[in-house]
Amino acid sequence: MDRKNGSEPSYLRCLASIFVGTFPVFLVFGIAAVFGAHTVIFNGKRVFGPVALVDAVVLNIVYAVVFAILQKFGFLLLDVMQGRRT
Repeated sequence: MDRKNGSEPSYLRCLASIFVGTFPVFLVFGIAAVFGAHTVIFNGKRVFGPVALVDAVVLNIVYAVVFAILQKFGFLLLDVMQGRRT
């Protein structure tokens, strides 16, 4: 990211990079839950079987959205603290 030119990644680029980066971890958790491991908890209950794999992907999407919002908020704060350079 080149902050000198005032460029910053778009929200969708942040979202996609977080989703793609964390997808293997959530996929491993989902596969482990399919085989009976206690790795996926959805709505306060442990989930097993094929539903756990789907829930792991849904949780990955939620995780990516939340952290992309926080990342964009951090960019906003950084711009405010440094003053907009155009």
